[in-house]
Amino acid sequence: MVLKKVIRLLIIGGLIFNISLSLLSASSKSESVRVINVRVAVDEEFRQHQDWRSLIRSLFNKVNQLYTADFGLSFKVKSYAFWMSDDTNQNIFGLLNDLRKKVSYLGHDLVIGFTGEKKRPFHLLGGANYLRNYIVLRWNPSENLMKLTLTHELAHLFGAVDLNEPESIMNQGQPGTKFDPFSAKVIALNRERTFLPSFFPLPPNKIDEAINIYTQRKLKKKKETDLNIMIAVLALEKEDYPRVIQECEEALAVELKLPEAYNLKGIAYRRTNRPARAIEEYKKVLLFQPRMPEVHYNLGLAYWHLGEAEKAILEYQKAIELDPRYAKAYANLGYVFLKKNRADEAILCCQKALELFPDLAKAQSTLAAAYLLRDDLSQAKIHCEQALQLDPSLPEAYSTRGSIHLRQGKIELALKDYNQAINLDPAYSEAWFNRGRAYLLANNFTQAISDLCQATQLTPQDHRYWGTLAAAYLKAEDFDQAIDSSLKAVELNDTYPVALLNLASAYLRKGEGQKAWEWLEKVPLDSDHLAEIHLLRGSLFRQQGQWLKAKDEWSKALEVDPHNGEALLNLANLYLEQGQLSPARNYYQRLIALGVHQAVAYNNLAYIYYRQEEFDQAWQCLLKAEELGLQVHPEFKKQLALRRKKK
Repeated sequence: MVLKKVIRLLIIGGLIFNISLSLLSASSKSESVRVINVRVAVDEEFRQHQDWRSLIRSLFNKVNQLYTADFGLSFKVKSYAFWMSDDTNQNIFGLLNDLRKKVSYLGHDLVIGFTGEKKRPFHLLGGANYLRNYIVLRWNPSENLMKLTLTHELAHLFGAVDLNEPESIMNQGQPGTKFDPFSAKVIALNRERTFLPSFFPLPPNKIDEAINIYTQRKLKKKKETDLNIMIAVLALEKEDYPRVIQECEEALAVELKLPEAYNLKGIAYRRTNRPARAIEEYKKVLLFQPRMPEVHYNLGLAYWHLGEAEKAILEYQKAIELDPRYAKAYANLGYVFLKKNRADEAILCCQKALELFPDLAKAQSTLAAAYLLRDDLSQAKIHCEQALQLDPSLPEAYSTRGSIHLRQGKIELALKDYNQAINLDPAYSEAWFNRGRAYLLANNFTQAISDLCQATQLTPQDHRYWGTLAAAYLKAEDFDQAIDSSLKAVELNDTYPVALLNLASAYLRKGEGQKAWEWLEKVPLDSDHLAEIHLLRGSLFRQQGQWLKAKDEWSKALEVDPHNGEALLNLANLYLEQGQLSPARNYYQRLIALGVHQAVAYNNLAYIYYRQEEFDQAWQCLLKAEELGLQVHPEFKKQLALRRKKK
């Protein structure tokens, strides 16, 4: 009987982060056979055939004879599962995706689904996925044909490809009964491949050798497009993106209906900062395989890089719908929710990702950041440490841990973690942003501006970066640059309170009160920045000489935030200017207890005590102001010293 052409599915998911793993042999050198644990899934149509269990046992016995003799590999059926296959699938690849959606590989190396589906005119007898560890095999009245098909598909999981090679099991048409030397060499190279999810099958030290083997085969010029696809897969792992695109275009020049090629090109375009081109390629894949979860996952990545968060969310959700065990899709969806300040949803997604794959370091890191967003520093720290235990080279975890330190006022520790994150990934904009914030809190405005500028260059579409850069320029009293940066933030998000407040502050400091009022009126009153709104309103009223209204606004700021240092300082100064020494003294003492603006508070308290003729108290406050780095007025210090002597 002539075997219909057997080809395998090779669609891989784009990665948000890269993980490399040096693999140890699955068996020690003293063991001659590596046992691969298999979960067999059988659909309702296949179970209608008499003695289907005996057929499956027979198939594995015959396949193992060949694989054990030639490669020291044995496939052991560890468990059976019933599979309710979707009868609406149009092709073998749809069934493969359905199998992945419904049957878990957990506790096994791979899953092999047996289907008796007859309602569709499938042209393929089997399908396999090198990176996903799943195989689908159709029932056929010829047991020998099924044996050859299973042998063929298993070989795909060990790197073998479809060939134009008569007599070879990997021949695209009528298969032979043995492996050709090329296929045998590839399978031997992949013998110790890992089946762990999220890890590349081959260790890094074998990738170049594999590329060379496939490249040598290409010299035969037999138009074997699977060679191009496998080289592209390996080149992608090496981050050789020009080679990925080159191999895919060579394959497409021979055969246009290659969804694998479009997908791989899309990943290469996205990773080289061409997300729009990537989306074009991914959409071509969907014309052939609309139910492929990896493609929707990849679209989610591309849309996120374009700044289209809502579209990214929809694509990740579609990927999860198609594959409910897609841990990385849950993790990435959680990351987008985190960036949208939706902490609770981010936590749920990351917890689901970790339930499916406990060793997913990126999910732990995002979970830590989500807890930080919820001000749960204890949980944030726990998950940060767990992320770093899983992957000590994960920059996101260092950045989040730095932000925990920053929240605790430990600026030096925060800077150390931010530096580590930047060293690990100099293109990680969030680490530059966070380090810029730390320098801003440390009053190192020059370094803060430098870091924040770097963040805006790396990710110009993030309005937070521009808003914080504007705040740094405000601190440095460069009001024109503050206005320019704030306007860029507003272009990206016209309701962003920080940017609107920065614009109002900059114009206030420039003495342009009317423009300051115009921008201040645009700040949403239901934002988390109500205290800042009252602060600015008070300052504008004070500029206009309306003291009572200014005092009222600053008092409202304290009602919203009783520990607001700026409101305390403004009220203290206002009462001092009006000669109301007792309330001024009270507010300055509150500032000292709070630990903010202490030098100014001690200096002004010295003046109040002087006016109240408490000269020793005044002297102690003046010395404290100097100790904190404030240059006190020399004439006042001299006069105070004289009054103390006279006393």
